[in-house]
Amino acid sequence: MIAAACGWFLLSPPTQEELKDGKWRTGNWSVAAEQPYAKWEHQSAHDMAKDCEMERARIFNDAMKRTAEITEKWDVLEEQYREIFRSGAKFTPEQFEARTFLNPRALAARQLSAMKARCIPSDVLLSPVKK
Repeated sequence: MIAAACGWFLLSPPTQEELKDGKWRTGNWSVAAEQPYAKWEHQSAHDMAKDCEMERARIFNDAMKRTAEITEKWDVLEEQYREIFRSGAKFTPEQFEARTFLNPRALAARQLSAMKARCIPSDVLLSPVKK
């Protein structure tokens, strides 16, 4: 590992829902690991690489556990949403966001994001840009 003068940042790549024609939600999610680190999500900061790696493992394990817990409940939640749809009622913004957030594909993307999280030396992120 590289020794960092200022510490370590734990970053995870952003997740994004794919859009059809640039505006319609498709329900398909992906991880944007090709994005520059400036667009990645800051999870935590650490003085030592081993502490950063321990936190990375914890975040990944939490994502796995959360996915398993929510997946068990998804069928019940999905039936509730189908009932709302059949009744002609509209989703509240909160229901819509919860359905989007709990979608198994979104969970899988967040799990993959946690798996692709990286501990980056702070001097790499904070060094001036060379022209």
